[in-house]
Amino acid sequence: MSWNIVVTAGCLSLGIAALHAFGGGPEFHAPALASTFDDRWKAVFSIIWHQVTAFLVINGVFLIGLGITLPDNRSLLTLVGAQNGAFVLLFLGIGWFRLGSPFVLMQWLLFLPVVLLLVVALLRPNPHN
Repeated sequence: MSWNIVVTAGCLSLGIAALHAFGGGPEFHAPALASTFDDRWKAVFSIIWHQVTAFLVINGVFLIGLGITLPDNRSLLTLVGAQNGAFVLLFLGIGWFRLGSPFVLMQWLLFLPVVLLLVVALLRPNPHN
C-alpha cells in the first residue's frame, strides 16, 4: 500500500471522527443531553451528533479505500471534498455571524486540510500520487 494524498485525507477524516467522538462528546454532546431541553430536542441533537460521527468515519474509510484500490474517480473525490468544505464554511460562517469570530469554533481548521489535500489530488494528473 502506498501512502498517497487521498489515503492521507482519509486518515485525517478518521482522526477528526475520533476527536469529534472523544473530545467533542464530553464538551458538547453530554452537556446537551444533561440540559433541561425537551427530550425530543435532545433526541434530535443526539441523532445529528451521531450522524456527523458516522459521516466522518464513512468518508475516512471511503477515501482510504478509494486511494488504495480504485482508479481515478474525480467525481467521488469532488463530492467528499465538497462535503468537508461545507463543514469549513458552516463553522466559519456560524462562528463569525452568530458568535462574532471565526475563532470561537475552531473545528473548521480540522476540515480544511482534508479539503486542501483533495483539491491538490484533483489538480494532479493522477490524484492518487
